[in-house]
Amino acid sequence: MSAWRKLLLVACGVAVGALILPTGVATAAKEIQDVFVTNTSANPVPTTAQGTTNVAGTVQVADNRQPFETRVNLSADNGVFTDINSFTVPSGKRLVVEFVSVHITMPPDQTPSIFLNSLNGATGWSVPLQHQGTRVTSVGTFDDWEAAVDALEFADPGESYTATLNRSPSTGPAVPPPGRANAAVYVSGYLLPA
Repeated sequence: MSAWRKLLLVACGVAVGALILPTGVATAAKEIQDVFVTNTSANPVPTTAQGTTNVAGTVQVADNRQPFETRVNLSADNGVFTDINSFTVPSGKRLVVEFVSVHITMPPDQTPSIFLNSLNGATGWSVPLQHQGTRVTSVGTFDDWEAAVDALEFADPGESYTATLNRSPSTGPAVPPPGRANAAVYVSGYLLPA
């Protein structure tokens, strides 16, 4: 392509651009200025609800939940597979369990489980445990297991809420587990008037 043809094409492009684009496109934006909003005594800022409301009936605003937490200790001696312990829900109160945490210390090569049941006809549930590692101390070597789970379980007044610790050694379920296993189960939630 000759230099003249290129020059002609560029000139045509500039001419078309000048016809299509409006003039003054490349102007700078105006300076941003501060804005003040004020109200006068004749036109104050509303600080209360406007209009009227009509409410029928009563609304209970006070919360009648009583915070609750307890610790259930479990301990299986040398050669013992299971330990069971419980607490009783206070009379006149209904227990709502919202959170459970567990800490277990036991000899290595054993698998623990924690089972909770309110004994109110519910089937109960097993707390999912996680192995936290092995520690070597001056009195022996131990595995730590923990759990922290949300829950929603209910127990009626006077009922027993039971925690069960089970353990089985890696050598098989028929072999008595050596050493002592200790567990602390923290049950928290609230009590309601029954």
